[in-house]
Amino acid sequence: MAEVANEFFIAEDSHYLWVRDEQRCMEVPSSTGDEPLSAAEHEELMRLRREMAELGELRNISNSQST
Repeated sequence: MAEVANEFFIAEDSHYLWVRDEQRCMEVPSSTGDEPLSAAEHEELMRLRREMAELGELRNISNSQST
């Protein structure tokens, strides 16, 4: 997981949490009433995660240029 997190310039902990949350979302509904994401919700989640990774990359570039 560290390799993927480094590739996208995100914290390894964040990547771990995203993977864990994604696995939960793809599971069969639990007894708490949570339902898996629909295809549209899954696509939106993936888009937002890509956007977060891009923003993290831009932040890292900005931080490296200011030092």
